[in-house]
Amino acid sequence: MSIFAVMQKKFYIILVAMMTLSLIGIIGLQGYLIHSAVKKNREYFEFNAKKALYNVSHLLNKREYLHYVHPLKQAMDSLKNRKGKRSSTLDSTFTCTKDYYQTVNSILDRTSKKNYNTVRFHELNLDYGTDELASTSKHEFWLYESIITEYLQKHPVQKRINHALITHLINQELKRMDILLPYEYAISNQGKVIFSNTSVEQLPKHDTFEVPVYEDIDNTTTTNLIIHFSKTGKYYFKSLGTVLFLSFVLLFVVIATFLYAILVISRQQKLSQLKNDFINNMTHELRTPIATINLTLDFLKNPKVLEHPQMLQDKLGLISEENKRINAHVENVLRMSQFGNDHLTMHKERLELHGIIQEVVNDLKTGMSTHGELNTNLKASQSAILGNLSSIKEVLVHLLDNSTKYCKKRPEIKIFTENVKNYIILTVEDKGIGMSKKIRKRIFDHFFRAQTGNIHNVKGCGLGLSYVKKVVEDHQGEIFVKSTKGKGTSFIIKLPLIA
Repeated sequence: MSIFAVMQKKFYIILVAMMTLSLIGIIGLQGYLIHSAVKKNREYFEFNAKKALYNVSHLLNKREYLHYVHPLKQAMDSLKNRKGKRSSTLDSTFTCTKDYYQTVNSILDRTSKKNYNTVRFHELNLDYGTDELASTSKHEFWLYESIITEYLQKHPVQKRINHALITHLINQELKRMDILLPYEYAISNQGKVIFSNTSVEQLPKHDTFEVPVYEDIDNTTTTNLIIHFSKTGKYYFKSLGTVLFLSFVLLFVVIATFLYAILVISRQQKLSQLKNDFINNMTHELRTPIATINLTLDFLKNPKVLEHPQMLQDKLGLISEENKRINAHVENVLRMSQFGNDHLTMHKERLELHGIIQEVVNDLKTGMSTHGELNTNLKASQSAILGNLSSIKEVLVHLLDNSTKYCKKRPEIKIFTENVKNYIILTVEDKGIGMSKKIRKRIFDHFFRAQTGNIHNVKGCGLGLSYVKKVVEDHQGEIFVKSTKGKGTSFIIKLPLIA
């Protein structure tokens, strides 16, 4: 490998590495921005969810207080009026006597048996009851709250739970916070679940929030409202839909462009390598006959050669053969350049493939009579195809030439045909050196030549089989290769028949 080729390879590696790092950086940055946006939405969701639940807790306490305070206030005002009090409110010297306690307990018992729906759900909000209690003094308000709290603490929490009210308050507050997600909730007392709106014994830990409820006058409680949200990802990504879509589209475009660029660069490098190999091979193939012709011409300049007519004829024949060899290489290159043109038109006519095979075989057998074996077994009952005569002949010559060249011993070649449906199958089989799976994949590539190490064992420029494949495909046919290293190779051509 030349220094220039090594530099090209290093440049290619550096370029690919830089492009890969850039792509990784873009993906990483995009991922970081999306992660940050999702994290921000998660924090916003947690804040709103906790705020909604604290509002629920406050409304539960307030609703429970309002349920008792109005009848209690009315009854106590009535008691004071019967004792000759003019004011409808308790003064700062008010104390609860035994009669008052009995009366209060009786009132609260009766009130506790009333339905919570005496206050309609749609009327219940954070400001509900404020106007009704505006005229209540702080001392009286504290007294009512103390009496109600003390009364409620004597009753089990289970009796204070109103599922319909709790569900309504949760829905109301979540809607206010724009949280429209499915949820499950439970109420626990001293760490033990005493009520749940789901059959699950334990709510999941993730996306679960907990707030105290039914607090006493000192804001202490052992009861908590626990709520678990499902499908939170919908909330996290709800504001990122368009951004995510555009991000993924742009990312897809960048990755596709990157892969395409890598593919183009790889193809260009491969093409450059093939071009260099072709130039080296062609230079070698042309240099040998040219050198032979030059040496022969120098030999013919000797006047004594004219005294030996037979020697003169032999040398002239050698020049003619080497000239034909040069011309064949040039024709191969020109032919392949023509086949690279998609608009090339090839004159086709009705041909008998068996007749062409016999003609080519007869020509080759003359030179192989003592150096090899070439047999045919043409079993196909129909062999008429639509094709170009010279091109089909050249296909057969290239395949037979390959079978002859890639053989360590005396070549043994078989040609046989058969009909399969509306096709004729032509097989050229030899017992040569065969080829590996790796070589079979590239055998039809332009300029490719099988080699051992850095040495090409057979002369050629790597265009023969690529030309064969091009001709077969131009005749709407297919070509396959089967080969086992050390045992031989079979080329199989499938061509359509004509009536």
